[in-house]
Amino acid sequence: MTSESSIIQSPHLVDAESFSPFPADCPATQTEYMEVICNDVNWEEAAIAGVTFDSAVFQKAKLARSIMRDTTLRDVSIAKSDLSNADWIGTSWQAVGVFSTRLTGFNGSEGSFRDVTCRGCTGKFALLHSAKCERCVFEKCDLSDATFENASLKSVTFRDCNLTNVRFLWSTLEAVDLRGSNIQGLQIDVQNLRSVTIDPMQTTAIATLTGVTIEGLEES
Repeated sequence: MTSESSIIQSPHLVDAESFSPFPADCPATQTEYMEVICNDVNWEEAAIAGVTFDSAVFQKAKLARSIMRDTTLRDVSIAKSDLSNADWIGTSWQAVGVFSTRLTGFNGSEGSFRDVTCRGCTGKFALLHSAKCERCVFEKCDLSDATFENASLKSVTFRDCNLTNVRFLWSTLEAVDLRGSNIQGLQIDVQNLRSVTIDPMQTTAIATLTGVTIEGLEES
């Protein structure tokens, strides 16, 4: 049975068709934008600070190498966009969906991620150092070589993801589900394994991690 505390809250965008196109080339600082559509915006390498997006849709947005500071995303959908090597340290995400988006090298360190769904994204070498993630789902994402060091993960699911060489060292984990994902080379503190759910196919990788020999179990 799924507890209420683990149910992901999706972005509330039922009236998105009535949203207004984004009104400017780049967000002004210390501004809140509500019910906007940011289609095909080009904010590559832009530096943005103190901005809140409340009920917003990003579609095919070019945000590579952008810098966000003191920024909040609330009830936001991001699809088919490019956030590769974006520097979004300390941003706050609440009820955000990210779909088919490039997150290679994305830096969300020290950020807050609550009720976030990330599906079909490429997040190789992503940095979530010291981030707080609660009620998040990563599904069919390539997160190989990503870093969650010193992070706090509570009720986080990685479903059918590539987690090769992902680092969870010095992190606090609670109800983390890795079933169905590739966890070869996973780096995690052994004491945190009690807070992780795996499937039988992942037993060999965990045995290798802990140095335990399981007789009769062939390596995959």
